[in-house]
Amino acid sequence: MFAKQIVFKNRRGKRYVAGPPNVNEKRVPGKAEQAVRDRFKQSNDYASFAVKDPKLKAQYEAVAKKRQTANNVAFSDAYHPPVISGILAYGYAGVTGNIITIQARDNFKVASVMVAIYDENDIIIEQGNAVDNGDKLNWMYTVTKNGRGSKIIVKAYDLPWNETTKEFVV
Repeated sequence: MFAKQIVFKNRRGKRYVAGPPNVNEKRVPGKAEQAVRDRFKQSNDYASFAVKDPKLKAQYEAVAKKRQTANNVAFSDAYHPPVISGILAYGYAGVTGNIITIQARDNFKVASVMVAIYDENDIIIEQGNAVDNGDKLNWMYTVTKNGRGSKIIVKAYDLPWNETTKEFVV
């Protein structure tokens, strides 16, 4: 902006001059807009924290692409929560040793996956952490108690502790 009267802009490689934008200082953002602003601020705060921690910064730098910084990757990680794409519980019969497989992914890294099994009265039978299968997608949970559950609730977390929840009805 020049002298608060004109603005130099670029669009599609061409430079042009325009008037200053009209900004309503009294405008109140809607709920959805405020939610996006809050999420953006939280992501930015996390990115600032992450690049101050040498260990975290090194992890983010290791996956940064050309023209990306650790801050960019950390911001993106915080902005995008993990995704649970599947819960494979077809072999689950409520017997100790049954395996439940969870497919969870994140744009950077899934930090942990928690599994809780509930009975038909919504009383928890058991809960615990799934173990990373080593392929960055599948997590395995081994049932530790006998008792047939009626639903399985899975929560996936990434490094900034974004949480994603998915329910599977048995």
